[in-house]
Amino acid sequence: MINNRLFCYLALILIQLALSFDAASSAPEFALVTEIPGFNGKFPSKHYSGYVTIDENHGKKLYYYFVESERNPSTDPVVLWLNGGPGCSSFDGFVYEHGPFNFEEGKPHGSLPTLHLNPYSWSKVSCVLYLDSPAGVGLSYSANNSDYKTGDLKTATDSHTFLLKWFELYPEFLTNPFYIAGESYAGIYVPTLAYEVVKGTDAGLKPTLNFKGYLVGNGVCDDVFDGNALVPFTHGMGLISDELYEEVSTECHGNYYNPMNANCENKLLKVEELIEDLNIYDILEPCYHAPQSIIELENKKLPPSFRRLGETQRPLHVRKRMFGRAWPFRAPVRQGYITTWPELMGENVPCTSDEVASAWLNNEEVREAIHADSKNASIEWELCTDRLKFYHDAGSMIKYHKNLTSRGYRALIYSGDHDMCVPYTGTQAWTRSIGYKTIDEWRPWKLNHQVAGYTQGYDNNLTFITILGSGHTVPEYKPREALEFYSRWLSGLKMRSNGTFLSYLTLTLFVLTFKTASSAPEAALVKSVPGFHGTFPSKHYSGYVSLYGSYGKKLYYYFVESENNPSTDPVVLWLNGGPGCSSFDAFVYEHGPFNFEAGKEPRGLPTLHLNPYSWSKVSSVIYLDSPAGVGFSYSGNESDYTTGDLTTASDSHIFLLKWFELYPEFQSNPFYISGQSYAGIYVPTLAYAVAQGNDAGVKPVLNLKGYLVGNGVADMDFDGNSLVPFAHGMGLISDELFESVDGECHGEYYNTMSESCEKKLEEVHKELEGLNKYDILEPCYHAPDNYTIQLANINLPQSFRRLGETERPLPVRKRMFGRAWPLRAPVQDGYVPSWPEVKTGGLPCTSDEVATAWLTNEEVRQAIHAESGSIIGKWDLCTDKIKFYHDAGSMIKYHKDLTSQGYRALIYSGDHDMCIPFKGTEAWTRSIGYKTIDKWRPWIVNGQVAGYIQGYDYNLTFITIMGAGHAVPEYKPREALEFYSRWLDGIRI
Repeated sequence: MINNRLFCYLALILIQLALSFDAASSAPEFALVTEIPGFNGKFPSKHYSGYVTIDENHGKKLYYYFVESERNPSTDPVVLWLNGGPGCSSFDGFVYEHGPFNFEEGKPHGSLPTLHLNPYSWSKVSCVLYLDSPAGVGLSYSANNSDYKTGDLKTATDSHTFLLKWFELYPEFLTNPFYIAGESYAGIYVPTLAYEVVKGTDAGLKPTLNFKGYLVGNGVCDDVFDGNALVPFTHGMGLISDELYEEVSTECHGNYYNPMNANCENKLLKVEELIEDLNIYDILEPCYHAPQSIIELENKKLPPSFRRLGETQRPLHVRKRMFGRAWPFRAPVRQGYITTWPELMGENVPCTSDEVASAWLNNEEVREAIHADSKNASIEWELCTDRLKFYHDAGSMIKYHKNLTSRGYRALIYSGDHDMCVPYTGTQAWTRSIGYKTIDEWRPWKLNHQVAGYTQGYDNNLTFITILGSGHTVPEYKPREALEFYSRWLSGLKMRSNGTFLSYLTLTLFVLTFKTASSAPEAALVKSVPGFHGTFPSKHYSGYVSLYGSYGKKLYYYFVESENNPSTDPVVLWLNGGPGCSSFDAFVYEHGPFNFEAGKEPRGLPTLHLNPYSWSKVSSVIYLDSPAGVGFSYSGNESDYTTGDLTTASDSHIFLLKWFELYPEFQSNPFYISGQSYAGIYVPTLAYAVAQGNDAGVKPVLNLKGYLVGNGVADMDFDGNSLVPFAHGMGLISDELFESVDGECHGEYYNTMSESCEKKLEEVHKELEGLNKYDILEPCYHAPDNYTIQLANINLPQSFRRLGETERPLPVRKRMFGRAWPLRAPVQDGYVPSWPEVKTGGLPCTSDEVATAWLTNEEVRQAIHAESGSIIGKWDLCTDKIKFYHDAGSMIKYHKDLTSQGYRALIYSGDHDMCIPFKGTEAWTRSIGYKTIDKWRPWIVNGQVAGYIQGYDYNLTFITIMGAGHAVPEYKPREALEFYSRWLDGIRI
């Protein structure tokens, strides 16, 4: 069918080419770009630019900018780059992605930008030819406006004509390997043009192009596969609830692209309603078409697009966000006319501001320097134009891909895995559907020993890869990774891989005698701390509470009064998990009153700054080291270091009773218990102890109102069975592996019933082993040979360049962790081993030098009333001193008991945590069986989607935090303070 369609106008091309291939009137020397406004250095390679006239009669001119390779231009590949839209200029790729320069916004605003060399330019390893196509796009134009009505097939023939003429102008590159590349709607441009090139070569057209293959990034391909990709993607990424996914799957039978009944359509509208405020081009990025037009950034020098993704290897804040073209959520491209945004919405393109590129390319001096016609002679440059009337008339690209690869042409299909415009789920599905044999099974590919994404290789040189954490325009988000896979693939190299609780409680409570402590709170006042030179915004107290005088068991606390109204604001107890981790983890790295900046000397005393997102802004917070043996808490009896859930709950309850005796002025304040990770056990067991103590008349009566648990352990079945669905939903394992493991294990991944299931689960583990389980987007620093990543900006590490939005910008540590439990069944009944027992070489993904430097300093210890190191030893973030047993069983019964009694519960999950995946937490909260009173919906901060929420009867609330890992307030401090404040105030999140 393609032959019939294309051969009908092949003769016309031959005639046109025969007439038009005279010696060019302007040789390449005249096209040489010698300098450009805004750049004051020396080009690392030659640049050429200008026009190729492809239709003399109409005056149709296509503009190009050609960058020779910085390595060996005589032999390195020549790569044609096409941006999509349709209607978007390839200067998009030049300015914002992989061009030779980084563009810095001019000062004042709107003036000429300053250009710097881009260390991740694709011209490092290849010659790159940027083409504005079709006519009417970018700097390309026609003297005949009828040429602006076009489509896929005409664009392909015009671009082919351009290539033949261009290689006549530059014959020295005819022997170089030639590739065609593009992204987004260029998923149509690239294979149709590649097909034209191949047909032309077969027909003997001259010059013969040395075509070798093509690359497509987050590209449109097939309306059915692309259209059906959205729903599985949104479910896998935690954007819609399990219930809605089950409902829409049932009603639509997997056909989301072309709904066959009203029920299916209604369910799909619910899906769209939940995701409508997200940035379709990267679900983790702000979208600037929110209710207010512009978001005020706390750090004006570094916007979210470069603070969180792209790892600041491209640090310049050149624009707010990128886009494709006006297509709806479902069926990104359908046959026929493709509308523009103004036609569709009556406004400009959403999530977009491209002022820097516009300021540069509409400057007349720039145009003269790059041999572009004046605005008066041609057209004003726009990133994406609505001048075209464009028709999608080439149909599905699958037949093109199959035809090209079956003939030996290489194809790399790559997907940023957080793009919702063209979700990777559809691309993975259509590449698989071609039916080629898998010759390189789904596995991680790595950069600097870190997982950069996943790859699957097929026969006939077809390769599919994902780029972890990237959005629609991969080289913009992940410039280093993009150059890496680009270089490897062009070189033909492989993508590298490398008794009951109640009875125990009762016995404990009634043997207690509560005496007024000998040291009043005034003696516990912290007046100053080394490293901080300002005034505390509220009072701080710290010290020890002795639980049993004869035993010598002492629990350490640090208490921060509310900066708002300490006499009435809630008092919140914070517990870190592990088990065995100090609550100074949260004090230093998450929501404490200070941000900690590393000392100038190795292990030197840190400098402290006030934290604008401290939870003490709205509440008083008690940070407790529990059980004894953790942090600064200790015992004179070594046997106390063998403990478990129930003893820890009892000891913490005794601590609270004694603490409120010491601080009676806070007894009437609302009281909450909170924590994360293994504190998913600590919090409900302690809350249960407090509730039971109140019922039993234990004094003082604690004014318990509820509790919060973040990314918390709850139930070994739900937690253990959540990993595989999470890994599949996040694109970490292939469809094939998910289907095979599901078939062998029947959804039971925690307690395997067969050897074949176990083998499949081992395959899953193999795919995940190089990832940081506490945030799959973060580097993991337990890489082979203790390799350390060299940061381009040593003042801002990856953990704060990409997540946390630099509201906490200080390079305090490399990564956070929980405790030694395997990928499956995070916590099982019985003994919970420590990391040294499980793995030699220290804790994975961890370096906590700043906290350690501060808390082992004797002056600090004296100031915060902690015992000297000579008495209790050094401070560890997480200790292996204790022998800890999980003996409380599932937490579901505790949650149900507490909420049914009227205690409020907020269960929150950072949705990129693989340690306690949100999938399991969502499932167990739903399993309690309460009526849903606030159906799954987005919750918003500053007009941006911050996560998703589902509210149940009995004041049980589950929320996710988008883009956050295991320790939510560390990754998303602003969002964490927001949901914390709203929930404490009883305001709708």
